Amino acid sequence: MKLVFLIIVSGSISIFAFAQESTTPPPRVYPVALPNYDEETATRLQIFLDNSDFGPGKIDGKMGEFFRKALISYKHAHAMPKTGAVDQWMLDQVPVTYTTYTIKEEDLKFVGDIPSSHAEQARLKWLPYTSLLEFVAERYHSAESYVQKLNPGKNWEHLQPGEILKVPNVLPFEVEKFTEGKVPENPAFASRKIFIDTYEHCGSATTKACSTTVCGPKITTIFLPARTTSLVFCGWV
Repeated sequence: MKLVFLIIVSGSISIFAFAQESTTPPPRVYPVALPNYDEETATRLQIFLDNSDFGPGKIDGKMGEFFRKALISYKHAHAMPKTGAVDQWMLDQVPVTYTTYTIKEEDLKFVGDIPSSHAEQARLKWLPYTSLLEFVAERYHSAESYVQKLNPGKNWEHLQPGEILKVPNVLPFEVEKFTEGKVPENPAFASRKIFIDTYEHCGSATTKACSTTVCGPKITTIFLPARTTSLVFCGWV
């Protein structure tokens, strides 16, 4: 599954060393004991965090490292005790765990071959998905293996338009709605701080009013949607 962040930067960006930045960064994510939930309940919690802009990594029905980091970051942002406990109201936000997706004919235009050379890849305007499975998994923020587990018996090498797949009921990434163009400057972004923790593999965007976190194994690059955004590095490369 591609965990890709598109960087669109207009104008100059102020970059500060962490030691010089006065803004308090997100907390270092320490180990906490997580409840031993079943697969469906864990999926509901991952969906809740993802829909709340605290990405737990790929949705896979497992309460692992990136779930823990997203949960702690969510609690920190909402002034809650930073423990592994999960309140019932979080589960209540996702009353329906799964939904379905019907593969469409137009989905095929997003699937294709990718050059093996990075130099050749860099010349392309966009990189296609390598399969319909990858397309669907990315759309629903899920691990490909989890989509396969939810849909036993499918011929994954020969998926066809019209086939219906069971997927997590998360807000989908609708790639077809993205268009090429320049993102206008937004003065409201002036107070944003972007923290990239290369040790914990998490990126966090914070303002005085809110916070959001994305965790994953390949957090290396992030796009900033306005020239007034400050970028703060913490952790180790």
